[in-house]
Amino acid sequence: MPNQTVFHAQQAAEKAIKAVLLEHEIRFPRTHDLGELIVLIQQHAVMWPFAPDEVETLSPFAVETRYPDDTDPLSENEVSEAISLAEKVIEWAKKQIGQIP
Repeated sequence: MPNQTVFHAQQAAEKAIKAVLLEHEIRFPRTHDLGELIVLIQQHAVMWPFAPDEVETLSPFAVETRYPDDTDPLSENEVSEAISLAEKVIEWAKKQIGQIP
């Protein structure tokens, strides 16, 4: 279950970033690569509050953890960090699309 949890954390962060891109009418490719999406955010002068590679650490979870039998279980700390990071991205996205001040 930890691997599936981080998969969903990555997906939550990805969808939040894509929501901001849509809000700003920025076209984006079909990708799970958060780094690629973050570059688009930055190129269009949308405020990005995270370290350059901080959120990108979630990208591998989009594929590597999708199928539980294919990888070793992650530690509780890795899972907790992934969830925390996804929550931060979601909060940022809410501010960007005007859901919270």
